[in-house]
Amino acid sequence: MTLKTKKKSEVIKIECRVKNIIFRNENSGYTVFNSALKADNDEIHEVDIVCVGYLYDIKIKENLGLTGEFINHEKYGIQFKISYVDRKISLNKKNIINYLSSGFIKGVGPKIAERIVNKFGEKTFELIKNDFRSLCLVSGVTEKIASRINDFFLKDEKTRSINIFLQDLNISSAYIARIYKTYGDKTIEIILNNPYALIDDIDGIGFRKADEIANSMGISLESNFRIQAAIKYILEYNSETHGHTYMPHDNIIEETYKLISIDKNLIRNNLATLEEKKILVCDKEKIYSSLFYNIENYIAEKILTLNKNFSELKISFEDIKKFAASQNLNIDHQQLIAVHHAIINGVTIITGGPGTGKTTTLKFLVKLINFLCNSVELCAPTGRAAKKMQETTLLAAKTIHRLLGIDHSTGNFEHNEKKLLKTNYLIVDESSMMDSILMCSLLKALDKNTKLILIGDVDQLPSVGPGNILRDLIESNKFKVVRLKKIFRQAKESSIIVNAHKINNGEVINFSDKKSDFVFINCDNNERATKIILNIINKKNVNNIQILSPIKRFALGTINLNKILQEKINPKKSFKHEIYDFREGDKVIQIKNNYSREWSIFKNNCCISKGRGVFNGDIGYVTNIDHSKNILKVKFDDKKIVDYEFLQLIELNLAYATTIHKSQGCEYDVVIIPILSIPPMLLSRNLLYTAVTRAKKIVIIIGSKKIVYSMIKNNKNTQRFTDLKNKLKKQTDLI
Repeated sequence: MTLKTKKKSEVIKIECRVKNIIFRNENSGYTVFNSALKADNDEIHEVDIVCVGYLYDIKIKENLGLTGEFINHEKYGIQFKISYVDRKISLNKKNIINYLSSGFIKGVGPKIAERIVNKFGEKTFELIKNDFRSLCLVSGVTEKIASRINDFFLKDEKTRSINIFLQDLNISSAYIARIYKTYGDKTIEIILNNPYALIDDIDGIGFRKADEIANSMGISLESNFRIQAAIKYILEYNSETHGHTYMPHDNIIEETYKLISIDKNLIRNNLATLEEKKILVCDKEKIYSSLFYNIENYIAEKILTLNKNFSELKISFEDIKKFAASQNLNIDHQQLIAVHHAIINGVTIITGGPGTGKTTTLKFLVKLINFLCNSVELCAPTGRAAKKMQETTLLAAKTIHRLLGIDHSTGNFEHNEKKLLKTNYLIVDESSMMDSILMCSLLKALDKNTKLILIGDVDQLPSVGPGNILRDLIESNKFKVVRLKKIFRQAKESSIIVNAHKINNGEVINFSDKKSDFVFINCDNNERATKIILNIINKKNVNNIQILSPIKRFALGTINLNKILQEKINPKKSFKHEIYDFREGDKVIQIKNNYSREWSIFKNNCCISKGRGVFNGDIGYVTNIDHSKNILKVKFDDKKIVDYEFLQLIELNLAYATTIHKSQGCEYDVVIIPILSIPPMLLSRNLLYTAVTRAKKIVIIIGSKKIVYSMIKNNKNTQRFTDLKNKLKKQTDLI
């Protein structure tokens, strides 16, 4: 008999019986099983079909009603992809016998199951539930076996009722598996009490989905649970999207009102309730989550404490100058001043644009510290920045996360206030990328006598995560800050560097030099801009090119460009496996910190290193997609190989095009920047400046000169609500 498949996009319902389980991932619930599908005619024939989906429980011989779609997998053929599962048991004798003899009840096989059903018929389940001892009237059924049947039925009835309850709330089988794994038998009780608990407990369920679930349950629009969840969502959204560590009181009231449209007085009352619960902190007109309130206070207190402790090394400026001469290094006066401050002060900040000698200063500083005390640690926020630091100094440099280490038993950083880093000096490069959470973790691991040196370009975009650390520290006027401004001769030969400084100074840049490393291609529409990008990729080594877009959405945003570039650079092939938006060979980027994600490094097919932690901005390539194991493998730039279960792929995006923000701390041979159809709020100088300074060899801007010049003129940095600068200024008595 031939199975007639439906169109892939057509959602249908089928009935089937589970024959055998091919694969099951107990963590995610992802299951592949063979089933006997009832034919859609009056014949008794059955058709074998492979079903795939997320189920929190499944039994051989179980009858299921499935909702989903037929797909034709390029390797495994026709499969039924499940979106919902109906686990009600049809009350006919055959189904009841299959259910009882499924192998999950010790002592009950097909013969005993058949005797029970012959004795009690369709009332078997009712009897098992309410009077299971009557089963002992059947030959071969002891009271112990009857009790086992009763226990199994009651537990299974509970899981079926949970499944039905969640499906009635329009929750997909993938999320049902996660919810049941988290809540177990208390699922219904917890969700009935407060469906908004799902936001905090289930990865992937946000406020809008929880609100949809609550609405289908008939929860009042004025429920305190709803209002408090909305307030927390607004704080979290603004923290993650805009980098705020707090929100002004009136802003959070207004944004919550726009989200849920209820009386503002109710919002104010629930804001006060959240403060009483110590979930939020109201500092005058500033509304913090308790997490970021404590983080900002800790950063201010600890870094001022570090700044009190001056070095016992009595080295003079002249001595440093002589040492530089002995090393045959061409160091200018301002660089020597930066090094002197770094050696003798508790906290020193060295900032400057491209070509101003930050790298040379770092190189000399490390040599001097090693000469004086041989006790220095080097780190940077990203793997690429750490690698560049290591190549510059010829000393080991680590990401901040790797420097701090991960305690595998807790998932927290290994180095903290109880286990301090042992070093006299800590140098952090690309420090403009450090967000509040990372800075707080780093400071917790520092002894009060450790000297902290922060190197970075304050005129770049602030960190992807919440906070504005480097700018707030500089503008507090509490620390020694050295600004390197001189552009050295070799750097002056680069149009990239010259134009980057012009952009930063608000000056008009030169677009006329066709042979320079700074190219402008005039373009007035998105379609033509896309064709130009594809044409450039045709002519150059794609591994050395990075498209940096100011936006995620619209024609020239990263989402659309990644789809187009994927088809150009890594097109479909019969031998390439795919899952969701990804296929083998794709360039991908990690979009959130995951401190517990395991990784391995291999050499000659042998594992030489293992650890945990993959972080926001890490870039790699998909090396393998294994549908039988539900695993996608990524090899990152630092040679770490990481396994992702399919449900965990929300942590990855395609990376042929990334946002300018995500490019911080990275360098690429060729950078292509499409500047068209940009929302006015993004037309800022530091956005353009950051993009241009990511290129080592060539910058190609495609778009409108008018937009480029409007960006150069706009020196208003996107406002971040942070209060670290003011907290530092207020604590004058500490220094």
